[in-house]
Amino acid sequence: MSHPLQPDLQATRNPCLGAWAEPGRTARKGERSPTRYPRLGARHTFLLHAVLFGAAWLLAVPSASAHVVLAQKSAPAGSYHRAQFMVGHGCKGSPTVSVQVDIPDGVPVVRPQPKAGWALSYESGPLAEPAMVHGKPKTEGIRRVTWTGGPLPDEQFDEFGMMLFLAKPGRLQFRVLQTCEQGANDWGGGTAGGQPDPGLPAATLEVLDPSAHGMGEHSSHSHGHHHQQPEVSGGPSASGEPPVQPHEHRDH
Repeated sequence: MSHPLQPDLQATRNPCLGAWAEPGRTARKGERSPTRYPRLGARHTFLLHAVLFGAAWLLAVPSASAHVVLAQKSAPAGSYHRAQFMVGHGCKGSPTVSVQVDIPDGVPVVRPQPKAGWALSYESGPLAEPAMVHGKPKTEGIRRVTWTGGPLPDEQFDEFGMMLFLAKPGRLQFRVLQTCEQGANDWGGGTAGGQPDPGLPAATLEVLDPSAHGMGEHSSHSHGHHHQQPEVSGGPSASGEPPVQPHEHRDH
């Protein structure tokens, strides 16, 4: 008879290890020892480390698709282009309340699109160099567009649009300041030392030379100066809204 303060030293079944745990008894052939765990081979150890490293890398590096980007990455020069800036997330979980887009040189005409639930404002100023628009020189234009409102939740995306006249071929980089209820993302703003921040790239548009890419005067993307309302590259947005038609060409 066992002592009342001592456990009963009877053979017991370990449900986790599937082996008999009994004092002074070693495991039989084919049984797993209740006091030892299986060792990982070199291959399994390597795979485990690879999985853990990959998971840590995914958590540390932001997804490229989450950047503020343009829905269409290229458009021909000498045409109007409907640009849609896609905002894919907030600021570390905080909702977006403002989207500010700075207009680079090479875009003399900007026509922002109003958006329900957001107040639209814009600032005008002199162009870095005069541009010819419909045969007339243009020296001033909209240089900054801001939508304020929302809020746009972190788990949702939306588009902010404007129509641009693309004066000449080249690469255009749009700085986008995304302000949230808590924090902000300065896409294309660079670091404190003035260097580009690879984690916060600017929204980029490649403006193509129509003659070099087989886009003649009658291309569906080109702007014919003899038409009252030219066709606009970019197409409808993901929300299904119809393209914005340009106003009469009375830009000064």
